[in-house]
Amino acid sequence: MRSSMGYVVGIVLTIGVGAVLQYYFCCGPSAGGATVSLPVVTSSGMPFHLQFPDGDFEYHTEANFDFPYSSYSFLLPLPNPVESGIAELKNFLEENEDVSLVISGFGYPSENNHSAFPTLGEARANSVKSELIERGIPGKQLSVRGEIMNQKWSGQDSIIRGPIAFTLLPPEVEVNNPVVPEGENATQNTLVEPTNFSEFVLNLQENPMVLYFETGSAYVSLSAAERETISRLNQYLDQNSDARIVVHGHTDNAGSPAVNTRLAMERAEFLKAYLVRNGFRPDRIETVSHGQTTPVAPNDTPEGMAKNRRAVLTIDN
Repeated sequence: MRSSMGYVVGIVLTIGVGAVLQYYFCCGPSAGGATVSLPVVTSSGMPFHLQFPDGDFEYHTEANFDFPYSSYSFLLPLPNPVESGIAELKNFLEENEDVSLVISGFGYPSENNHSAFPTLGEARANSVKSELIERGIPGKQLSVRGEIMNQKWSGQDSIIRGPIAFTLLPPEVEVNNPVVPEGENATQNTLVEPTNFSEFVLNLQENPMVLYFETGSAYVSLSAAERETISRLNQYLDQNSDARIVVHGHTDNAGSPAVNTRLAMERAEFLKAYLVRNGFRPDRIETVSHGQTTPVAPNDTPEGMAKNRRAVLTIDN
């Protein structure tokens, strides 16, 4: 009996000591005086908020489009309140065809921009715009802008929550290029002024954009000027339903003509797929293969052959 009682006392002491140790090492101060700190979340994200200036329409939910860190593809499925907000927005814009919606996307300097746009924020805004177009909202009523938030940020558990804001504009308000502030708190704004489109289209037709990329790469290497061209092209397509992008694929003369014709089409289709991943609609992009028939440099040097392995992007309206 005494042995059995000792056994029970030992179990009780073990449980008690374990509880005390759990408190100190998990829930309270440790023996070394350190505390267990949780990740700091500096922002819960912006809400999905729509409000027309005259007060005829308003919708608000704390949920919004969320994005993985450094990504311009939002998470699915969308929260039910966001789905409801999109439906109400569609009805409102159908009843008010002269009203426009500006979609503002945000990114942080610590994130990587693998998109085709000047900023990750604009790429995110464009992804949302593409989703709204898929839901039946006309692209001509939508505009996007992107901003880099130059402020201290410590992360949101690898998910950027609600980096999207919406602004409904009455018909008398024109969407123009706002003045970009200078200094440490400046943001990059990529709204395109509609009056620049005629000059832009003429320039792109006379000087198509030539892109070189490594076959099999997930990303196309774009300069700042090329990203700006992609941004303007995206806005132009929204405002002109008959316009489309044409991607011409070219190769050097290594290999047979039949093989090069196929390779040139693969190169054009690769660029098309890249644009589609960035929110461009596939039915607005045409691909053409020229194979080895239109070199821009002699094929007798490695440098010349590299120039001939290209994809050329222009516009047809």
